[in-house]
Amino acid sequence: MNEKYIFLKPTFFSAIWGDGTIVRRYHAERYVPENINIDETAGLGAFSGLPGEANEILTGEYQGRKLNELYEEHPELFGTPSTLKWEHIPVSMGLGNACADLSIQVHPTEEYAMKKLNCHGKSESWYIVDCPENGDIVMGHNAKTMRELEDYIERKDWNGLLRRYPIMPGSFYNIQAGTLHAIQKGTTFMEVCNPCPVTYRFYDYDRLDRQGKPRQLDIEKAKENILVPFVCQNSQ
Repeated sequence: MNEKYIFLKPTFFSAIWGDGTIVRRYHAERYVPENINIDETAGLGAFSGLPGEANEILTGEYQGRKLNELYEEHPELFGTPSTLKWEHIPVSMGLGNACADLSIQVHPTEEYAMKKLNCHGKSESWYIVDCPENGDIVMGHNAKTMRELEDYIERKDWNGLLRRYPIMPGSFYNIQAGTLHAIQKGTTFMEVCNPCPVTYRFYDYDRLDRQGKPRQLDIEKAKENILVPFVCQNSQ
């Protein structure tokens, strides 16, 4: 490519924890498709080559193409044969803003995903852009064995089970695949991750969706992936 830089069109997704703040904060209104309600938008995808989520290239020789198409047709632009081991670009990046607590969730491990889902697992990292004073995140749990984890679940002792860590603007956290985690209300964050379309919802505060129905939980599948015991990989 002759150009030093290329610019990408952001993608957008809606969620129960979105209110459009992320779109307005970064003045991205003109890029939002007509079928997306800005007031329900939770995040924007800044870089992704996952089919179905790939960003459109806005400038240069490949203007109008999608990142996944560029990866398939010109893999030499993304690395060497020894590093191109995935069938799609192995990293994605996005920004989100939570107007409500996210559900407690877990992403599949690489071993589980490749064996049972025919896709890669998902590890991620968060850079905290902004958050309330005394804000925190949910990351990990206190169960030392699977039996202890099941006991916490049976007693619905979510406060006793889940670990919380303080955050401030500029905080960085690594979230290994298999880690229970959740961003909390009022947090703006950047996420860099292995792109994986699968999330298992473990606990959701007994909330209802926009249709007034309980949101689906995936506790059994989550248990197949939760790291037990949890070991924090982040230093404070």
